[in-house]
Amino acid sequence: MLLGPALGPASRDILSDWMSRGGVTGALIRDALPADRHVADKSGAGNGYTRSLVAMVTPPDRAPWFVAIYISDTPTDFATRNAELMRIGETVADVLLSR
Repeated sequence: MLLGPALGPASRDILSDWMSRGGVTGALIRDALPADRHVADKSGAGNGYTRSLVAMVTPPDRAPWFVAIYISDTPTDFATRNAELMRIGETVADVLLSR
């Protein structure tokens, strides 16, 4: 939706702005990336001990990378799942920065 024709340019800009603020998701992958990477992301959690993050990471002057991290059926508390999602996000950031 951030890149394709499903939304008009103004709607894409609004969605990108909403997903770029990082109020909830700031520490999940954004903190592991340099400030010059634009990150538009969305996190989720729910029944079944789930925690997730989808993100579009755009380096300067390059096409974006898309990231999806999903943890499920992990009978731990939210804080533990969140910490694991941050750890996975850091690993993903390391891979993206090596490219």
